[in-house]
Amino acid sequence: TLDQQLKERCLPILGAGNDSKHWDNACRTAFLILEERLRSVSSLPASEINTSETLVNKVFGGCSTLITDEKKRTSYRNLYSGVFTTFRNQYSHRFVDPSPEDGGAIITFVNLLLKMLEDLRPRP
Repeated sequence: TLDQQLKERCLPILGAGNDSKHWDNACRTAFLILEERLRSVSSLPASEINTSETLVNKVFGGCSTLITDEKKRTSYRNLYSGVFTTFRNQYSHRFVDPSPEDGGAIITFVNLLLKMLEDLRPRP
């Protein structure tokens, strides 16, 4: 199932056609959703953190309460840091215009990362 925010914010962009420019915007939006979700799940204020690397380190660093197992916490930190560095940065700093196949893969991957974060969300 596609994350609700991805449905609301990315699918309308793609509804305008199969143009790669729309996929670029949809992927950029998906990464913004991921960044905001990291803040939300960890209850970190947006004003406190201004880079994705700092955010990931705060969420999955040694003082993190989301994951107590150090090995798992480090794995999550590496995964999310790598995703931001490898994929998100290119969409944030230039026009990428991916094919529908590549854009769809990015959005599907972000969807998985969002689900993984929701699974970590503290329950009242």
